[in-house]
Amino acid sequence: MSSKTYNILTLPGDGIGPEIMAEAIKVLQAFSSPNLRFNLRNELIGGCSIDAHGTPITDAVKQAALESDAVLFASVGGPKWDSSRRGLEGPEGGLLQLRKVLDVYGNLRPCSTDVCASVSREFSPYRTEVVEGVDFVVLRENCGGAYFGKKVEDEDYAMDEWGYSTQEVQRIARLAAHVALRHDPPWPVISMDKANVLASSRLWRRVVEKTLTTEFPQVKFSHQLADSASLIMATNPRSLNGVLLADNTFGDMLSDQAGSIVGSLGVLPSASLSGIPGEERKDGKKSYALYEPTHGSAPT
Repeated sequence: MSSKTYNILTLPGDGIGPEIMAEAIKVLQAFSSPNLRFNLRNELIGGCSIDAHGTPITDAVKQAALESDAVLFASVGGPKWDSSRRGLEGPEGGLLQLRKVLDVYGNLRPCSTDVCASVSREFSPYRTEVVEGVDFVVLRENCGGAYFGKKVEDEDYAMDEWGYSTQEVQRIARLAAHVALRHDPPWPVISMDKANVLASSRLWRRVVEKTLTTEFPQVKFSHQLADSASLIMATNPRSLNGVLLADNTFGDMLSDQAGSIVGSLGVLPSASLSGIPGEERKDGKKSYALYEPTHGSAPT
């Protein structure tokens, strides 16, 4: 058997990040063998990078990410930088810029009480009969929308451009279908939007429906307003079992809310991908993957 070596970029970041990363590296080391090796490169991101280099992520770190087989990230941010650096120039901006550079447009955040049974029983604020059997994955569009749109921030007016193109919605809808088809029978796809008030959501809904109907007729799908989906997640989360497809903003909020089901964001994982797992990209570009916990830096 030939040996394989994977180049992993580790980004501990701020707060509890270094402590979390140290434990993750132990897991990698436990899987290491003569035929499976991990070459780790450690770099700065977030607030610690601002302190050292004046920017939340350097061009050298971006290049290291592009040259790696995978990126392992822990957390960024803290009160030290809250009053002076925000947006793409703040600690969180390091992660946002990294996602954009790698084009890891699909953020998968699974939530299953079967996997986290001991945690959910002990820490979940819900009754056991409410959360028992919950098994869904939030698929968040990761590289577009309000987080990356044009910004205006004046003394008396601020604006975030919240836009999506057909191509951006198509590729995340296709990824949702592929995730659904990895289950037998296929999971349903529930697309979250605010098509009743947002133009971007109306485009989102049209493109999702056309893509799934024409390309994946075997996948059942439905549309759900994001705010009512939040209520359903709080009252009957099991009814959302499947793939919860959402844009950057709604996906961020709903996946964080999912942490309450198992009692803590600290036990939910996250993977950001630039394509369909196991498939070559049609554009011929290299596929990238960014792995991280769902929680933050826990500065206090």
